[in-house]
Amino acid sequence: MFKKKNIFLLLIISITCIFSSCELYYGEQPKGKVVLLSVASNYIDEDYKTFSNNEEFPDNGIYSELFGTLHDIKISAAAFQTLSNKANKDFYWIPMLQDQEKESDSSNFATIDNLNNTLSYLAGNSVINKPTIIRNPNSFELFEGLYEYKEYGDLYTDDLELNSNDILIIYYSGHGFGTINDLDDDRNGDLIMLDKIDSGYELNIIKPDTLYNAFEKISGKKLLISDSCFSGNLIPSSISTISVEDSRVTNKSFYDKLSNLVSLKADSINDLFVISASRPNELSYEIQSSMSPKITGAFTSVLLKGLGWDIEENDEFSVGEFTGVIPSSTDNELSVDDIYSYTKDLYDVSQNEYRGITLYNPMVNGGRLDLVLFQF
Repeated sequence: MFKKKNIFLLLIISITCIFSSCELYYGEQPKGKVVLLSVASNYIDEDYKTFSNNEEFPDNGIYSELFGTLHDIKISAAAFQTLSNKANKDFYWIPMLQDQEKESDSSNFATIDNLNNTLSYLAGNSVINKPTIIRNPNSFELFEGLYEYKEYGDLYTDDLELNSNDILIIYYSGHGFGTINDLDDDRNGDLIMLDKIDSGYELNIIKPDTLYNAFEKISGKKLLISDSCFSGNLIPSSISTISVEDSRVTNKSFYDKLSNLVSLKADSINDLFVISASRPNELSYEIQSSMSPKITGAFTSVLLKGLGWDIEENDEFSVGEFTGVIPSSTDNELSVDDIYSYTKDLYDVSQNEYRGITLYNPMVNGGRLDLVLFQF
């Protein structure tokens, strides 16, 4: 027989589930700040050749140059800034970009070492080279290089301290390592970034566990969005993971779900959320819009539309504009599940297929609590 306190707890959870479709939330979000860390490479050097590396990254394979990554990152920065402003939250943008060899000596150049340096900085550690932080990415044109962001941007020069009320969004647009023929390769899902070598740069991998260990040292909630191939491998598994795609959960009875929630320890509530563009054994693709010369990630283009961002009606030198409507939001809120559900709902539409190829296929993990990113 349940003890009284267990009955009371089940009653509270039952009421909550009735109003949230058995999805629990962190509740009303404090007016903390939003920090967006954007990482993107097009994987080409100043001569427009792929970076040299070993046989694992062939020059003419699926790890050659990309054309939409920098667009994705700059447009998404403008979109997230607009939503932050609408929700009355302070917004900070840390771009880590590799556009040819521009600003290769900068701490914001997209290398593995610079990413580790930035994550250490966000954890509150003292670093020799602080990353450049921008307050107003909306004011920049799409094709400007990183040096122009530094020169003309609204820069934030104080130490950026994160606390439990803040949200860190890490947006990665680039290659993900994977081999369709060898699903047991332990590198599947690893992110491919640049590594500094004596003669320049080469491709190398950064493993999810390395990122997650760094995220644990940073205060606040974290959301990792990865528009990359094989990114479903980034979805962490734990006893608290409840994905709408997880048959182990969706096939459970209502009572079993409640019992599972009650049995979980408080420390199993994760503060890391992940949205991936693809399944563990699938690719994600770039597309060119029919209305614009821009090339973007197929997944990112749908996500941005869900955020209310128009990326098609503008010329190639613009980051677009906010439409005033946020299609993926629910009841004046935008959560991780809202973003996932919007992109997933469009998964089966014709625009997600090109000559029999599936362009993206998103996944999500959110633990037993959904994360509200913005309240309007």
